[in-house]
Amino acid sequence: MCGIVGYVSSTQYRLDKHLLALKHRGPDASGAHYNTGLGLGHTRLSIVDAHTEANQPFILEDGQFILVFNGEIYNFKELRDILKNKGHIFSTASDTEVLLNSYREYGTDMFTHLDGMFAFALFDKKRNTLLCARDHLGIKPFYYYLNNDTKEFFFASELSALFEFPLKKSINENSIAEFLYNCWIYEPDTGYKDIYKLKPGEYIEIELDSFETTKKIYFTVTNTEVSCQSKNIDTLIKRSVFLQSYNEVKMGNFFSGGIDSTVIASLIDSEAKNLTVDFDKNHKDYLHDDTYFAKKIASVLKLDVDYISIPDTLSPLEKIQYVAKNTEDLVADFTFLATEEISKESNRRGYKIMLSGMGADELFCGYPRYKIIHYDKLFRFLSKLIKPFYPLLRHNKQLAKKIDRYFSYFSASSFGIAYSQLLGYFSHDEVNALLKNKKCARQYEEKVTQMLENVKGIPRLKQAMYLDIYGFLSHNFMIADKASMRHSLELRVPLATKDILQKNFHLSSSRLLSFNKTKIQLRNLLYGSIPKQYVDRKKIGFNPPLDHIVHAIGEKKILEILKHSEINSHLNISLVNTIVKKHFQNKENNTYKIWQILYLHYWMEHNFTTAYT
Repeated sequence: MCGIVGYVSSTQYRLDKHLLALKHRGPDASGAHYNTGLGLGHTRLSIVDAHTEANQPFILEDGQFILVFNGEIYNFKELRDILKNKGHIFSTASDTEVLLNSYREYGTDMFTHLDGMFAFALFDKKRNTLLCARDHLGIKPFYYYLNNDTKEFFFASELSALFEFPLKKSINENSIAEFLYNCWIYEPDTGYKDIYKLKPGEYIEIELDSFETTKKIYFTVTNTEVSCQSKNIDTLIKRSVFLQSYNEVKMGNFFSGGIDSTVIASLIDSEAKNLTVDFDKNHKDYLHDDTYFAKKIASVLKLDVDYISIPDTLSPLEKIQYVAKNTEDLVADFTFLATEEISKESNRRGYKIMLSGMGADELFCGYPRYKIIHYDKLFRFLSKLIKPFYPLLRHNKQLAKKIDRYFSYFSASSFGIAYSQLLGYFSHDEVNALLKNKKCARQYEEKVTQMLENVKGIPRLKQAMYLDIYGFLSHNFMIADKASMRHSLELRVPLATKDILQKNFHLSSSRLLSFNKTKIQLRNLLYGSIPKQYVDRKKIGFNPPLDHIVHAIGEKKILEILKHSEINSHLNISLVNTIVKKHFQNKENNTYKIWQILYLHYWMEHNFTTAYT
């Protein structure tokens, strides 16, 4: 895991400041390579082959190929043997050199051979081209700016490094509507004007002389030619955990006692440590405590468990400010804070790699919202029966958010907007009432409708899974990457691979979930080794309740903050104030809406004004 940065431009830029901005991603080594019209930089977190010969930018002996690469190629040993048989010679034991020789052998067909998470830039001197690519599921980030008029292309692993280039930060106004609907932005957008990400499974190739660019989606889950279909899901999971458990440094597993982390814990080497968060009873950011179940399951599986705690040092307002500053993208996800704290403690204890069950909810249909979509007719009928009790149900703080989403889903005019209602906190009507520029909401609806054209005619459940690849899952990967890499920790996700995704996407929906159960396949893996009552217990999410944080800040302070906020240029401040006041008058539970508005305020303040400190 590392940080990469670079450019194509007639102006030569030094990359020293860019590399400094990425040092936390790669504290072990850094370097840069400059060529006519090109610069490539890299900061290294040494995982595979820590020798200096494997440092980057990596140049093959003949000098024709130069690579900067962030991530891991899990099947690099298998590929190296194949490439050796084809005559390729290796001077290191690194996956970096395997990646380079894979390009040398297969060109852009290389991606069908790769199993891993990656973002890279590869310079081919002979062709005078730069090939940039992102892994199949978008686990690793790749931000870029492309200007055909000035013939400049800048890229980086994080926006902090990208903005070291002479770029003007400006907000993409259309993203505000999208953010209000979802709390995040569908890729490739970021919230900034002219700043994009490569999509999951996408590459861009630039011819340096002409600046001709070619962009292509090399992987899509809708591809029906799936080589993994002959393998059962158990085999694919066990292979993935085996490959991703390979390490030359200290590795552990984030173990919550939930289904996903338990599957991983049951399959990894018995010597690997399992880290469990033991929540401080005075730590009010988290409603649940899974430690009880983690201990019970650890005892059954005879796991070696290491308990860690999350410190609670920031004030409520400081927590919101911190998240808004460090997510970089327009993504209001409070779990960033906890993920970073856990990563920080893991790093302090000497871990360089941690396994995580992230991605399993999206690939194995673990979210309750998938049930609503799959059993649409039934839930639609039930919504009519309970509609008279809607106002009463909304007064229950634990139910309010779910009830609002439930009824908003069934009132939406299109599936794209309906699905957004299951993800965000503001209803369709509220978004339109809040926005000063009404076109933004219409443009978002057009955007998500266009995305769904790619999966037209397939079951709604699979359409939702498709949207999540470029939205909910991508934002989760981004949050996890930034939070963990702030403390030089590589996070691997063995339950989220291209083979597992394709296998599940082409299964019948009934094999993924039923009315009573989600994640059927993962549960089946655990039955027999774990007591059924632990496997089938109610899902507990990682999202923290923000009630006490909003309450601690208080109505007066919140209204004062928002009075002269930049959000007033985009949102109806009168309605914003009403949302805040109704919450503190106990007329509505608007906790998550207030959190989202405060996040937007501080995100704008940090990125587009000098007032943020």
